[in-house]
Amino acid sequence: MLCGFPTLLNTPAKADKPKRVICVGGAITEIICELELEQYLVGVDSSSNFPSTVKKLPNVGYARMLSAEGILSMKPSHILFSENAGPQHVVDLLKGSSNIYFEQIKSNHSFDGLLKKVKKISSLFDVVKKGESLTQRLSFEWAQLSSITNTNRNTKVVPKILFILSHRSSEILVGGKYTEADAIIEYAGGENVASNFSGYKSFSREALIQNNPDIILITEQSKQYLNSLLGNHSFKEVSAIKNQRVIAIEANQLLGFGPRLPITVAELRKKIFV
Repeated sequence: MLCGFPTLLNTPAKADKPKRVICVGGAITEIICELELEQYLVGVDSSSNFPSTVKKLPNVGYARMLSAEGILSMKPSHILFSENAGPQHVVDLLKGSSNIYFEQIKSNHSFDGLLKKVKKISSLFDVVKKGESLTQRLSFEWAQLSSITNTNRNTKVVPKILFILSHRSSEILVGGKYTEADAIIEYAGGENVASNFSGYKSFSREALIQNNPDIILITEQSKQYLNSLLGNHSFKEVSAIKNQRVIAIEANQLLGFGPRLPITVAELRKKIFV
């Protein structure tokens, strides 16, 4: 039993009710699809863009600015939220609905956290065997990462990496400790140069120059805003810019910690330790 709810397919009163699932959180949506439950999806949030087929589904909007009315209008039978979804009054309202199974799933930015999400969702929908199969595949892919490290990485050299997340060309917003960015940098084998504070915070241009990262990591969505900023003459001596070591990866793939996590870490390691 999860959050007071029985396993979804084992509830006599609900057995004949068609499943209409709304997912808020790209990683959750990807897991649903990997478990071959995509046919039950009736709505997703704006971060759910993989696989490409989910882009055709009705969109409930940005995960932190959800509307209860919009979600309820889709007549969901089940709602799966990431733990960062909100606002809180919308979460509370949906939780209180007696006609909807509501589950809020912890993000837990780690490989172990990914496996826990797979286990929880597969148990919730009574597809445990598929969950076990997915777990085995992910564990195999994760184990293969050691060969990339051994082949490409000089363990004596740990590159300094700065993750910048900005949707305005005038802002440098970087990822500090306890963020998705910090976790992915560590898995990739780098050193987060913004690890002296927690969360996402603004960085001054002077701080960027002073920290002098070897590599700058950004999302594909931020690229259009950051290209002009990082192309500023004042940054010409920053190692990452001088050596053209700016790496861009799609946001949900990079920061979502979904089933593509092993592939993402492998891709990053190959790009970092060239």
